[in-house]
Amino acid sequence: MERILLFASLLIGGLVWLLSSLRPATVQAANPAPAETMPPWRNPLGKIALALPILGFLVTLPTNHPLFSAGHGLGSGFLIGGAAALVTAWSVFRQRGAIALSAPLGIACAASALPLLFLRGSVVDALIGVAIGWLATTFPLFLATRTDSENADTSAISGTLVAGVGFAAAICGLAALGIWRDELTPALARTTWSAVAILFGAVGSLMALIAQYVLPKDNASGIKTLMPTLVFAAVGAIVMKLFSVKIAPEPRLFMVTLAGLLAWPAALWLLRDARARDAARNPQSALGLPPLAVLVIAAGFIAAYQMLQGFGAGIFVLALFLSAAVGPRRSGAEISLLLFATTLMLYRVFATRFNDDLKGVVLTDQYALFGLIFGALLPGIMASLVGRRSSAGTGGVLTLILAGTLALIAPAAIVLLFGGKSALALLLGLALGSVQLLRGTNGTSPGLSQLPGLFTLAVALALNQFTGKILPLTEMTRLHKVQLLCWLVAGVVAALVLAGATSRPSKGTEIGDAQ
Repeated sequence: MERILLFASLLIGGLVWLLSSLRPATVQAANPAPAETMPPWRNPLGKIALALPILGFLVTLPTNHPLFSAGHGLGSGFLIGGAAALVTAWSVFRQRGAIALSAPLGIACAASALPLLFLRGSVVDALIGVAIGWLATTFPLFLATRTDSENADTSAISGTLVAGVGFAAAICGLAALGIWRDELTPALARTTWSAVAILFGAVGSLMALIAQYVLPKDNASGIKTLMPTLVFAAVGAIVMKLFSVKIAPEPRLFMVTLAGLLAWPAALWLLRDARARDAARNPQSALGLPPLAVLVIAAGFIAAYQMLQGFGAGIFVLALFLSAAVGPRRSGAEISLLLFATTLMLYRVFATRFNDDLKGVVLTDQYALFGLIFGALLPGIMASLVGRRSSAGTGGVLTLILAGTLALIAPAAIVLLFGGKSALALLLGLALGSVQLLRGTNGTSPGLSQLPGLFTLAVALALNQFTGKILPLTEMTRLHKVQLLCWLVAGVVAALVLAGATSRPSKGTEIGDAQ
């Protein structure tokens, strides 16, 4: 049954992408696309994005390399994720950001099914590799879209690209949580739970695509604006009820799915209410992310955290994304909330994967406090260093190198300094750092406001994949640690100098103002 579910996910995911991407682009014919919304394939960053999937596959080819997994799971997953990201980016640029979010959702479900079908020997590394490859390939395209532009289409393009990265990380993490379920307690085999989740994601993305064309788009204010999302929540709950009875006999699947499907409309209502109040008070004021909306998502995740050995928390986050896919376009605040939920789920993946290495680790000592503080600060600092620089020409390439250097070295240095005790708290801090204060046209552009969230995902995925390689280094002597840290700091300084030598600040991209 498992292979049938996975092949069905491949078919449905591909169908969703096809229906979303190849529909007639009537808006484009009537309104010629501005230069900043054109595909950046001729840009140096665009060329790097095209080459990255192959490069990542080749770099990880030594199967006995200490940094990479046996069986080449990480490299194969990187290739799958990178190719899926390119397919998604082609669709997003073709539709000028008006493409439904269900398209990247469908492709992500298909991509996450491939490791379960063909890479069983190193399936967890392959799944995380899919997420890393998707993020690594999307990031240069994100930089190349001129995210400092106030053009609505440009903001929609960057927002859809970022949301696709978030869902790819979420569905891959969910599949990994299904694999780690205790064999003695579930009603299904381990990987069958993952297949059920992926199929539900694919079916949900198809439903979200249909809902965009079937459900009325009411422009009225108040609760009527949430009616499409609420109708989708009712239908989605019915579908998961059938899944939990006919395919996976587990009633708690229905409970966590319903919680996610309803939590998103509640958070959306709080976001829109805060936006309306801010606009009425001062139309030029910054658009803040209301804490209540963040707490609604966090509360739902905490309630599902222990359900089904963590699998329930992943289903909750999956339901959030499916519910968000009903809307035609998403604001920067909505995307930040989705990335916040994804980071929380990656925390659950990390805690499950490194459970044996972190035995006895508690979040009550000073090392955990350091990790929490640094995690909250990292996304904003990294976005500030990268966002001020130009993404054109050689400067864009060096900016990309700087971003990759920071995303790898910063978490490695923190874990090396404070040990495994700081790793869990670091992920919680990253989740907090991803929900930065957002500004509208009077401050940071909507596209650039997603940089902290992208860096959050980059650091969280690096921790999930490479912490096992870093933890043995924490047993080194203090002198050796200092020497290694000096080399890490030197690498960051060198990247900053190179990027600064050829980059110029982009107009209106003061990321520091957005925090």
